[in-house]
Amino acid sequence: MRGRPIPGKRGIASITNASLTKPNGSKTPTSSRSARNLASRRLQRRKMAPGGTTTPSRRSTTLPQEYIPRRNGALQAAFDAAFMNNLVELWAFALPAACVRLNPVSEEYFRRTRKAVYGKTMEETVPKGEEAVRARNGFEEGLGKVDAWYQKNGGKGRYLLGEALSWGDIAVAGFLIWSRIIWGEESKEWKDIGSWHGGRWKALLESLKEYETFN
Repeated sequence: MRGRPIPGKRGIASITNASLTKPNGSKTPTSSRSARNLASRRLQRRKMAPGGTTTPSRRSTTLPQEYIPRRNGALQAAFDAAFMNNLVELWAFALPAACVRLNPVSEEYFRRTRKAVYGKTMEETVPKGEEAVRARNGFEEGLGKVDAWYQKNGGKGRYLLGEALSWGDIAVAGFLIWSRIIWGEESKEWKDIGSWHGGRWKALLESLKEYETFN
């Protein structure tokens, strides 16, 4: 008999592939897949029902096809890589927070495999003291570079292309939702992120709230 899920606990598939990145940034994550998985999981367009018909995701609004156009996978991968390369200071903080959100079986696997990569427990990877301050500032600066991309829209909307939503916005939003989940909406970490760069990241998620799903 299949066990019932534990409230607030998630399987290993819910964690971004960026978890394979070492905290010092020496290994680049497979960012295209991780961002795409996050975006599709939290900002789904539609779910296929038996017989090939489509039905809207529960408690969500369908994301129009033009926001994820076909045959532009190369551009999506390039954006994902550039975006994730600005987040290398994040993982030492984020991975331990993500770990405790997993169900017991996935948490054991996550801890064991990451210790084999880093040579440390999840708790030992968290920066402390001056190193924590440096890493936090580095993470904020990394998101600041992404904020600079948004500023190039000439102030004509909250998206990368101004008032037109695009794949890049969905990838960024997927990462932000993941961050909100692992730390919690009322946490200091998430409130800090939401306040950075004129509140851009919180406003971005609010503008896409109708597309969020709760599975």
